[in-house]
Amino acid sequence: MEPLLFFYTRLRSHLMHSPISEIEFPQNLTTERLTLKRICHRREEWDEHHIPTDILRGIQQSIPELKQRFSWMYPDVPQSYEMSKTYWDMAGLAIQNHSFHFAVYCGNKFVGFVSLDGREPALPSFSIGYWCVTPHAGNGYIFEAVSEVIRFAIEDVKAKRLDITPAVDNAPSRAICEKLVQKFNFEYVGVKKNAWRHLVTNTLCDCAIYVFSQPD
Repeated sequence: MEPLLFFYTRLRSHLMHSPISEIEFPQNLTTERLTLKRICHRREEWDEHHIPTDILRGIQQSIPELKQRFSWMYPDVPQSYEMSKTYWDMAGLAIQNHSFHFAVYCGNKFVGFVSLDGREPALPSFSIGYWCVTPHAGNGYIFEAVSEVIRFAIEDVKAKRLDITPAVDNAPSRAICEKLVQKFNFEYVGVKKNAWRHLVTNTLCDCAIYVFSQPD
């Protein structure tokens, strides 16, 4: 067998028989206060041209804060709708790489987003991302939502590794990470130098690395 074909066959086998492929994923996760609605759970329901109004509004309300942290908030795009659509398009790709995105609601209010971005499906392992709608910051919603997503990843998906990599100067995000150290035994393992480039200031940024791992 040709080496490339052998590699492809082994990779396909890993993906088909990974722990992720054997799990039926819920559409929603719930906590005492929150409902986490999974998006893109079926390909036929995905339509990049129809962004839910509440999510669009939440992105628009949070643009000054989001532009400081996320590469999809292009500084030279004049229309907030275009920025929002960029994010929505990226979220739509989640179904192709074993990633799971959750819109977070408190009652009927959209308050933030949490994602499990697939890294190695054969383990499986994920990177965790999150952001809060600015007017709803300070209420503990994101810590509560991230905690539920981590529980889901550990207990249901059987994730063997989870990592969170906030910018070293992102105090609110790192505060959440420090709470996760206490709650789930995440470990602070150090700083990744020059991890990404800030699109607004065009400067290099360092990221702190927090990791959860468990054996088979």
